[in-house]
Amino acid sequence: MHANRMLTGVLRGRRPVTVTTARDAAGHDEAVVTFDDGSRMTVLLADPGAAPVLPADAGAVRKVRQQDLDLALDLERGGTLAFRTAEETSSVLVRAGDGTFEYSD
Repeated sequence: MHANRMLTGVLRGRRPVTVTTARDAAGHDEAVVTFDDGSRMTVLLADPGAAPVLPADAGAVRKVRQQDLDLALDLERGGTLAFRTAEETSSVLVRAGDGTFEYSD
């Protein structure tokens, strides 16, 4: 997978706290990753219920990799949050703790 430098720059150093799944108003399955600073990353998923399991005490985001439908957040202590996105683009949105826009692809 290739490095996603832009998303890495946005997420590096943030610690994922929870990963939840839901269905949005348009009927898309999505995973929501909440970080320790209150920010949130929403990922539209290819498969219902395909959200990753958050590794226990995995540390902060070190690097983000992405290729085709695969998105991976590599964590400081060796764990990875891996997602299968609904589409190659327009599947990831990051908002700061105050709700302001930070990233979209």
